[in-house]
Amino acid sequence: MYRDGLYVLGPRSDEGQADPRLYAVDRMEDADADRKGTFDVPTDFDPDAFFGTGLGLWQTSDPPVEVKLAFAPNAAIYARERRWPGHISWEKQGDREVLTLKRAITPEGVSWASAWGADLGVLGPASLRRQVAAHLQAALGQYT
Repeated sequence: MYRDGLYVLGPRSDEGQADPRLYAVDRMEDADADRKGTFDVPTDFDPDAFFGTGLGLWQTSDPPVEVKLAFAPNAAIYARERRWPGHISWEKQGDREVLTLKRAITPEGVSWASAWGADLGVLGPASLRRQVAAHLQAALGQYT
């Protein structure tokens, strides 16, 4: 389960591909049960390497960068209850709590940060701050 969606890791549908693939169950239009075949996860399979350094399911080979996110008090309560991949630290800065992570910047991460609205400020890196600002500005354009 991830963000209200069920995902299954399984063999690729294209022949000759040994690497597993992530499938969103709710996007499947048709499936056949193969009651004789099985899928064994390769012994050298590394979930961290498979998902890369992004935040969530978005696969990337981009290098991780230090990300600093400042949460408003009401959001910090919720955010502190979670385990974050790439977690480095939490620290208090004024009335906000700053989460420092080491993750790659992906479209999924930009969307996730934007979803917090006014309850989250991106302190760095500047590139993520610009992307989140542009995402929120585009959303605001739908209403003005």
